[in-house]
Amino acid sequence: MTLYSGLYHRGVFLFFLVVFHQSQTHNNMKRHHSFCTAVLFFGMFFLAASDMRAQIQPDARLGLYTNGGNFSIGAGVAVPIKIPAFGTLIINPTVDYLFISGSAGSSATSIFGHADVAYQFDIAKSPISPYAGAGLLIAFSTVSVDVPFGGRQTQSSTSAGLNLFGGVEFSAGPVAPYVQGKLLISSGTNFQVGGGVRFKL
Repeated sequence: MTLYSGLYHRGVFLFFLVVFHQSQTHNNMKRHHSFCTAVLFFGMFFLAASDMRAQIQPDARLGLYTNGGNFSIGAGVAVPIKIPAFGTLIINPTVDYLFISGSAGSSATSIFGHADVAYQFDIAKSPISPYAGAGLLIAFSTVSVDVPFGGRQTQSSTSAGLNLFGGVEFSAGPVAPYVQGKLLISSGTNFQVGGGVRFKL
């Protein structure tokens, strides 16, 4: 299986996973917004995967969400696209898993999907490339609580939102480390401080 085929099929799987999850949601307004976000997320992933294979850069990252102090680990792909007379755009779909510490008798899980696009500011003869951008967010959360004489109750929710972010990428041969800050705007707000590495294939 080629890299393109693998990314494409993972994108298809993610899309149908989101659609199935929405079928379990009873709030029509939230279902509509989250479904639209899922479609756009899938489109972003497909566009990234269908660009020139030589440009696809696997992306691994770590982060800290300041609202709650939850650490995250994530992965995705970055696809730089050079546009004549404009500059470089980076298409960057990623998924973050949050490590949430629950109290006794409870547990929580959160997975954030991001479909981001950044503009990279090229600095001549410099290994440092600042960037800034925006994107779409879709968040899946599950909370399970042990209820006395009632067993274990689980409640799931899905929300959509927007990302605003900026960072700096450092060119270091076959890898490109980066650091960034990201503001997440959904039913509430959160801020992620993170960094990672992009691998130039």
